[in-house]
Amino acid sequence: MLRLKAIRLMKRNVVWFIPVLILGTGAFPGILDSGWWNALGIILFLIIIFMCGWDWFQAVQEQREREQM
Repeated sequence: MLRLKAIRLMKRNVVWFIPVLILGTGAFPGILDSGWWNALGIILFLIIIFMCGWDWFQAVQEQREREQM
């Protein structure tokens, strides 16, 4: 059980690290002037939407578990 929680925490940290990594690439002037910045912006937007949806799903699931107890 403890190992499963550790894996979930690691996944969450990786998912939060990806947007930071994308925004960090914006510090390089060559990327800001290219089409890659637009592509990375789209990826960042999709990641944020995914994270919000996933957290909402987990909150609903935890609420259902509490109601069953």
